[in-house]
Amino acid sequence: VRKLSAFVKLAWPMIEPGRALVWNWHLDAICEHLEAITKGEINKLVINIPPGHSKTSIVTICWPLWEWVLDPTKRIICASYSDDLAREAAKKRLTILQSEWYRGLVEIAHGPDAWRLKHSTQKQAETNRTGFLMATSVEGQATGRHADRVIVDDPLKAQDIYTIRLEKHVSWFNETMRTRVTDVSSAAFVVVQQRLHEADLSGELVKDPEWCHLCLSSEFDPEGYDRGRDDDPDPPNGTRIGWRDPRTEEGEPLFPARFPKAHLEHEKGPFGLGPIAFSAQHNQR
Repeated sequence: VRKLSAFVKLAWPMIEPGRALVWNWHLDAICEHLEAITKGEINKLVINIPPGHSKTSIVTICWPLWEWVLDPTKRIICASYSDDLAREAAKKRLTILQSEWYRGLVEIAHGPDAWRLKHSTQKQAETNRTGFLMATSVEGQATGRHADRVIVDDPLKAQDIYTIRLEKHVSWFNETMRTRVTDVSSAAFVVVQQRLHEADLSGELVKDPEWCHLCLSSEFDPEGYDRGRDDDPDPPNGTRIGWRDPRTEEGEPLFPARFPKAHLEHEKGPFGLGPIAFSAQHNQR
C-alpha cells in the first residue's frame, strides 16, 4: 500500500468494526501531511481539528503501522490524554498487527520472513528489527526509551483549562517528550488536538516557525488562521508543503456529511457548546 489513505481505508474495518468509513477531503489532508513526515519533508507537525473527525484512527493508529510496513526499525512513542485511551489505541494497533492482511502487506513490501512481531503487551509492541511502538499517557512514563517518532494525541481535556494541568501539559511536552528522540536531525513530532485555550500546547507550538500547522476548522474563514508569526512559512488556509484548504465560501463546513451546517449552528447556541467553546473546539480559535 503506497498511500497512507489507502492503508486507512483497508484497515478501517478492524479499527471500527460495523461502523462505515465516511471519507472526506480533510482525511486526505491529514494523510498528506503525515506522508510528508515519512518522506522527510517536515519533522514537526501540529494538526488542529474538531472532535469526532477520525484523527486518532489515522494519526495514532494507522500512520505508525503504515510506517512499519515501510521500515520495521522505526521506534515510535504514542501519547494520549489518559492511560485508558493509550491502551485502547494500542489494542487496535495490535489487532491490525496480528492480522493476516497486515502480514501480507509486510511480505509484499519486504518478502517472506523479512520481519515479524517479536513481542507485544497491552502498551508496547516490538519487531525483530529493533522497532517498537510504545503507548503512554500525558505526564506518563517514557523514561529510558528514545524514538524516531513522538505522537501526542489530544493532550488536554476541556475541563483542564481551569486547572494546573493546562500549564503542566506544556511543561511535560517541553521537558520530557522533546528529549525522547533517537536523533534530533531525523526524528519527528506530531501533535494533534482541538484548541481549548490560547496557552494550550498547540497554541504554544505554532508560534515557532519550525512547526508546520495544519488547521482544519469546522467553518471556513477566508482570512485564515493568524499564528502570530512575522515570517510565517504556512500561508493563510494552507501549509508549507503546498496544501491548500479547498473551501472558498465563508462558513463552509469542514465535514458536511457528518457535521452539517444546521448542526454547527445549533452547537454555537445555548443548547450546544456555546459560542466561546465552539470557537475553540470547532473553529480552532
